[in-house]
Amino acid sequence: MKNQSLICAMLLTLVFSPLVLGQGTTKSKEAQAGGVEQQLKQMEDDWQKATRTKDASLLKRIIAEDWVATDDKGKALNREQYISQTNSNPDVVQSNENFDMQVRVYGNTAVVTGGLTEKGTRNGAAYIDTYRWTDVFVKRGGHWQAVVSQWAKIS
Repeated sequence: MKNQSLICAMLLTLVFSPLVLGQGTTKSKEAQAGGVEQQLKQMEDDWQKATRTKDASLLKRIIAEDWVATDDKGKALNREQYISQTNSNPDVVQSNENFDMQVRVYGNTAVVTGGLTEKGTRNGAAYIDTYRWTDVFVKRGGHWQAVVSQWAKIS
């Protein structure tokens, strides 16, 4: 009888151990995903700051060397073209703020979507532009970098 109880206890332990251990793993993965989401949202905000301040070194940390984008006019850009265009832009950007950001993480790849409101002065006149955008990030060597982007002007 004692042997049967011992065998029963061992079987129950074997059956339920993965379930109990899996719960901890799920919470850990959820916590990691939440951290990644916050990190990518911060990178998006840093990207806007770098664009506003024309900080090429920060842009190069965020944007991968092999990055490709489609701008609001349908033109394809690589990283160097984008940075050159940003640095030579005569517009004075006073603020550019992201809104409605959503992050979806797929292992070492993440898709971030959102909107952007940009305010400034263009040709001596005040402007407000609003965009919707999508960025794809890949984690390489422990660091996230944007590899694909697209944005569309909505007003």
